[in-house]
Amino acid sequence: GEAGLGKTTLVRAFKSRVQQLGRTVFACGTCIDHQSQSEPYFPIFDALGKMARSESRELFLGCLRIHAPTWTARMPALRGETQPVSSGQGQDRMLRELEDALIELTRSITVIMVLEDLQWCDYS
Repeated sequence: GEAGLGKTTLVRAFKSRVQQLGRTVFACGTCIDHQSQSEPYFPIFDALGKMARSESRELFLGCLRIHAPTWTARMPALRGETQPVSSGQGQDRMLRELEDALIELTRSITVIMVLEDLQWCDYS
């Protein structure tokens, strides 16, 4: 939708309603307009970083460490909490790991991830 249409306002209203239900993690990642090549999956890392600071932090981090070690190793907020993972891990593996982690996590809590400004999504 066009800028100023109210998309973010709608998401914020939805978030406030959902948070009243409990056992829900709401994470928003934002795409940034980069003129040069950007980090792959930047908006997802942004959202996951917010999940790592949520009330469900320990549940989320435990799940991520077990099922998505490649993601955990690449999150600056979590460095020092995990063993480094080789940077040679492929994007296919990263996607499978994240899928496994989110499936396992959602057995315990509801996860809502919003990615804003997808028109600026990274080219990588």
